[in-house]
Amino acid sequence: QGWYAVAVESLQRALDLRPDADGVRLSLAQDLMTLGRYSDALEHLTYLRDRQPDNPAVAFTLARCLAWKGQKDRAVKLLDRLLDDEPDNWTALSERGWLCVDLDRPGEAEAYLRRAQALAPPDQALLTRLSDCLRLLGKHDEARRYREEADRLRADTLRALDLGKRIRAKPNDPDLCSDLARVLLRLGKEQDALHFFQKALEKNPHHRPTHESLAAFYAKVGAFR
Repeated sequence: QGWYAVAVESLQRALDLRPDADGVRLSLAQDLMTLGRYSDALEHLTYLRDRQPDNPAVAFTLARCLAWKGQKDRAVKLLDRLLDDEPDNWTALSERGWLCVDLDRPGEAEAYLRRAQALAPPDQALLTRLSDCLRLLGKHDEARRYREEADRLRADTLRALDLGKRIRAKPNDPDLCSDLARVLLRLGKEQDALHFFQKALEKNPHHRPTHESLAAFYAKVGAFR
């Protein structure tokens, strides 16, 4: 929360210098929402909506802000319009599904959340939402599986953060780079993973665990082509 407060202060100063910097204004609104300052965020988002009525990022962020302010019906309409234009927008599908859960319509939410999960990269929040929805529908075994997958993603995220810190302390350790790459693969971050595999090989061109992981990765990628 402290870092978000610093970010808000910095973004506000930047916006004071360049009031027409719409990207800065959107970032400011998003950070204000993280701090729970929804009314302040809504003011910026309404301004952006008038300037950029066809910007999906603005529409999505505005819908989330309205939902968090309790204006869920308005949020639903915004998301529906967004999904009319972008039916495969998994973040909008996830938010639309969660709004259905929040409005006590888990049966309607299930279709949105399942489609979002089919389109999305590994995402802890989405899996948790789907698990909660299925639990409300009495589908407890399936809900448990998605919850366990969400917990694994959370553990991998924490593991990646820890490895990142350790790499900064020991930047020449190929084992750490290779370990981080494997965790990033599980998180669906393939390009980042390949970057750290390359770093491991730069430190040790004969690093066996990295070569084995890369061989398995490329074999899997080839199998899906």
